[in-house]
Amino acid sequence: MSKHKNKGKKPVNNDIENEVKNAGNIAEADAAEETEEVFSETVEEKSEESSEEPVEEKSDVEETAADEETAEESDGKENAADTVRIAGADEETKKANEEFRKLSFGEKCKRDPLIPVSLLLVFVAIIVGAAYFILPNVICPSMGMTLEEFRTRFDAADISKALMNNGLDIGFIGIDYVDPDTNPSILGDKAIVSANRSFADFFEGESRSYLVNSGIDGATRKTDNELAYVRIYIEYAEDVNPVWMYFSNILLTLYPDLTMNDAMDISLKLMGEYNGSDVRFDSRGDYAFRMVPVTKNEVNYIAFDVVPKALLNSSQIRYNLDTEEKFAVASSAAVSETVQESVQESVQESAAST
Repeated sequence: MSKHKNKGKKPVNNDIENEVKNAGNIAEADAAEETEEVFSETVEEKSEESSEEPVEEKSDVEETAADEETAEESDGKENAADTVRIAGADEETKKANEEFRKLSFGEKCKRDPLIPVSLLLVFVAIIVGAAYFILPNVICPSMGMTLEEFRTRFDAADISKALMNNGLDIGFIGIDYVDPDTNPSILGDKAIVSANRSFADFFEGESRSYLVNSGIDGATRKTDNELAYVRIYIEYAEDVNPVWMYFSNILLTLYPDLTMNDAMDISLKLMGEYNGSDVRFDSRGDYAFRMVPVTKNEVNYIAFDVVPKALLNSSQIRYNLDTEEKFAVASSAAVSETVQESVQESVQESAAST
């Protein structure tokens, strides 16, 4: 019966079966080993990664503080080194300076070219300063007052105020700076004293008076606006009283120590001494003045030319009022009364003509 059951089946070789089993066992063993190796490698990698990472991460603030502390330590070391180097350099500089001080001036200039260059620049600066401040004073002396000061004193003088009280104004208006080429002085070629346009500005204006044509022109220094000269001109005909009053008021403007009577006395005497052709000046104190007959636009004028006395030489002076006895102020009560009477008559005549 058993033979019947095994009929048609090949006999099984036990050796082959064992080999198959052994191969399967070997494969399983190899797979287990490979799995174990992979697992071991994975564990080792994770262990290495975990060992490389810090146990505790530092915050940005802590890192910044640490960097600053490191930088401060580095700076401190560098500063200490710099201090040592500077101290050494200072010692060398001191020694070099001491040696340099012992040298002669010529040797110093050879070693340091900046010394002669600096001295030259200082010299040039002095020359420029002298040219700007000193030269104008020499070439263009001033009258010691500005145009505005002259106008204020002219309007405040006693004769001007006396005439103003009677409705007569002899002051000046519309004074403007002009080009001397297109607006020359009233004196024209009769001018003895002029001003260098590099150092002076020129002006002109008219009188407020409606009774007589008059005006003013002159020049002021650029550096301080003080007058270089001034000219006041008054129309004249048969009546010389307006000329006399203007002349007297000019004297009061120039010389505050004069009284009205003194000024009118002096002006009356000077006008009596004038012959119409003398171009010389009369002087008192720091000023010199003269009368000049001129014609402008077919109108006859007397121009009073006032300049600094320093511009003139002795040959250009006719009378020195400081030394001439006949021009002494307040010479007599009789003269004073006569002058006062003449002033009143002049004012009354001028007022009546209005």
